This record gives sequence, C-alpha cells and structure tokens, in this order.
Amino acid sequence: MTPSIARSVTRTFLQVNGARSITDSTEVVISELVTNAITVSRTANPTRPIGLRLTISTDSVLAEVWDHDAEHAPIRKEPDFISESGRGLNIVGELADGWGWFPLQSGKTVWARIGREQ
Repeated sequence: MTPSIARSVTRTFLQVNGARSITDSTEVVISELVTNAITVSRTANPTRPIGLRLTISTDSVLAEVWDHDAEHAPIRKEPDFISESGRGLNIVGELADGWGWFPLQSGKTVWARIGREQ
C-alpha cells in the first residue's frame, strides 16, 4: 500500500460513511502513518505488506496502521525545520485527538483517533 492509495481509500470510506468534514485532516494523518510504516518496514521486512484499518463511530474515526518492525517504537521528535523528514508524528499529534501504538507478535500497530465535527 502506498500513501496515495491509503488516502484514496480513506477519502472513499469517509464519504460513504458521512464524514466528509474530516476528510482532509484524516487523509493527512493516514498519509503520515502509512509513510512511517513503509519506512520502518523497508528495513524490518520489506516483502511483507503494511495494513490499514478504519473504524467509524458517532464521534470519531479510528485509524490503525500496522507494520512489521517490532523493534522500534514510534517516537515524536522535536521539530527540525531544516530536515526533510521527522515531523510526521508532530503533524499527527496536531490533527488527531490522540494517537499511540501497541506491539504485535510480528510488528506493531500505530493508531490515531480523529474527532468528527458535530
């Protein structure tokens, strides 16, 4: 899965489920999580695909992205405005109501909850 495909799937999912108002912010969050998953999976196990699951409730959308790197926890770094990378989890932290991660037997899941506008 590429970030572009993940954004497209997310956009369709939100439109079908009546959550168009959070499409832009959710697409950015998904793009950052998928990009991070691709980056860490390249070194951990490049042949195994990453996964994406979206769950919607009356008040939020839960996005979960899993990868195959069990050794490295996601770390929110201090913003470095010169570097070309490293700001993804800061962006997720600003757009999502919360985010976190949990280990899996062969990797980890990083999740973010995006509140629906009432």
